[in-house]
Amino acid sequence: MKNSTGISRQLIITMAKVSLLTTGFSLVFGYLTYFVAIDFKLISVEQLNSADWSLNIIDIIWILLVAFFGSITSVYLGLKLAQRFISPLNALAVAAQEISLGNLSVRAELENPSVSEITKLIDDFNSMAEKLETSVNNASIWNAAIAHELRTPVTILQGRLQGVLDDVFVPDKALFKNLLNQVERKRPLNPTFSNLLIPR
Repeated sequence: MKNSTGISRQLIITMAKVSLLTTGFSLVFGYLTYFVAIDFKLISVEQLNSADWSLNIIDIIWILLVAFFGSITSVYLGLKLAQRFISPLNALAVAAQEISLGNLSVRAELENPSVSEITKLIDDFNSMAEKLETSVNNASIWNAAIAHELRTPVTILQGRLQGVLDDVFVPDKALFKNLLNQVERKRPLNPTFSNLLIPR
């Protein structure tokens, strides 16, 4: 796994490669073009050394060769550099879309951490997604616990009120106070009122 470097550094390195390769193409193709032209008698050494300078067909061929191979090199290196940026950003976009659809367990995968800023962005995104998943899970647990805590006194209250309607319990102040304590959860069921809750 390669160490990640910054975007600015990678741009500088890529531009330096393009510059050096284009310069190299200029030298190599210049030498080869004029060597072949002189060898096949398309141009003479005297014509090259003459003071009357003007573009000839050999000069144009050389310029076109340098421009062509320089362009191909620029496009190739540019695409490789863009791929380093686009691939992890696409992974990040897919993970963000999955999370927006409710799949909180998904994380952005980074196969080759070649750009430090993007690596940090993906690490921060994954950390945020993990905290979000933990928060939602905790909220679900708390909601279940709260629902349970609410159901218990409500069930007791419902049972006792039904018992009052069915003449099982005597509706007096002590019973209502005890039921109110259950709903408010001020203290556990008072044993002194247990006789009021026993059906007669």
